[in-house]
Amino acid sequence: INSREDAEALNGIELFVDRDNLPDEELDDDEFYYADLEGLEAVDKDGKSFGTVSAVFDFGAGDLLELKGPGRRPSLIPFTEAAVLEIDLEGGKILIDPEAAGLIENPDEDGANSNFPRKDK
Repeated sequence: INSREDAEALNGIELFVDRDNLPDEELDDDEFYYADLEGLEAVDKDGKSFGTVSAVFDFGAGDLLELKGPGRRPSLIPFTEAAVLEIDLEGGKILIDPEAAGLIENPDEDGANSNFPRKDK
């Protein structure tokens, strides 16, 4: 590519790279390819499954993982250290905190810290 016009001609073109050509050794311990996360089962510390990572999205405000599972609607969780506690690529799992991920309700006594509406109101 030797000119701006050459570069503009490539606008909108999708680039595909074989997985074998991606440099794994250059990744830090907390860096992952999106494709490597897809298919991992999301479980909590008790082993309860919340679905499988079906997609990873970056809408600009932080990465999101889409979880899908049988009998469940797809849900999005933040890909943050608070929500995703551990990633085990070899074991095929991610350990999540379901409360930090927004998947379960865990209000304090009066419900003030809940992200969910109280049922008695």
